[in-house]
Amino acid sequence: MMQWWRVPGPDEAWWSPGRAVVVGLVGAFANSAAIRLTEAAGIEAGTGGFARWLFSNVNDWFGTSLPTRLGPIGQETFHTVVGVVSALIYAGFFYRLLPGPRWLRGLVYSQGMWAMQALVVLPWLGQSYFGVGISSSAPVWSWLLNALYGVVIGALYVPAGEKRTTGARSE
Repeated sequence: MMQWWRVPGPDEAWWSPGRAVVVGLVGAFANSAAIRLTEAAGIEAGTGGFARWLFSNVNDWFGTSLPTRLGPIGQETFHTVVGVVSALIYAGFFYRLLPGPRWLRGLVYSQGMWAMQALVVLPWLGQSYFGVGISSSAPVWSWLLNALYGVVIGALYVPAGEKRTTGARSE
């Protein structure tokens, strides 16, 4: 029986933020490379919406004037920061919460983020649910791009002190 609520023992690491940062960087770079490939192939997957959504809301809430459209360097920086922060959240909470092999935990976690994008961010941006306002294939491609990130962070993240095995939990 899985007991994810169990407090780790004195010899167990709860999480490893340094490792999560590195894994987040690798996941964000893999995702960025895949985004560039889809763009080069002429596929509209609906990227960059989260920055517009976040900065617009921050501007509304706090009366600031953050740019809602970022240039290529700004967008890539934002994307990388979100990838690292997402990996830290995964490592700190969801790694121990989700069942299954590591790659599957990362996939499930990343699809939770995809669902927020598909059901909140994209409709707010006027792109309809799942981004069908971008293109009819945007839901599939955005799911796949998020899946790539999730599988990468899930497969690579292991807290310090935990043995890297096949990825399944030994409980």
